[in-house]
Amino acid sequence: MISVSYLACPHQHKDKDIKRKRLDAVTHVAALLHGKEDYVYSPLTHNLPMSDYGLEQSFDLWKAFDLEMVERCDRLYVLALPGWDLSEGVQAEINHAKKHNKPIKMLEYDLESKQLRERSYMV
Repeated sequence: MISVSYLACPHQHKDKDIKRKRLDAVTHVAALLHGKEDYVYSPLTHNLPMSDYGLEQSFDLWKAFDLEMVERCDRLYVLALPGWDLSEGVQAEINHAKKHNKPIKMLEYDLESKQLRERSYMV
């Protein structure tokens, strides 16, 4: 059976251009990874369009849903864009994955060249 991975990425930022670049990057990475080794679920890619219909973009609104999805997935990918280590959402997703013994793989993505590089698994 094919596995499913959750793709975490920082999003919130006061600069709208940075938010857009983060969304573009995580959506591109989800497309690159999807169907190769597993299916990829990106909460930003899948849920953010609902903000056009009145749902907030805050992590407080999505936290319970996102953590439930982390539990249901087989592993967690973390897209290590600038700010990932300061992101409340990404840190909550990492801690939840650890709590449920999910493998966590760090991914690097160059925003300029749009190249993806895999890093190591977290312990």
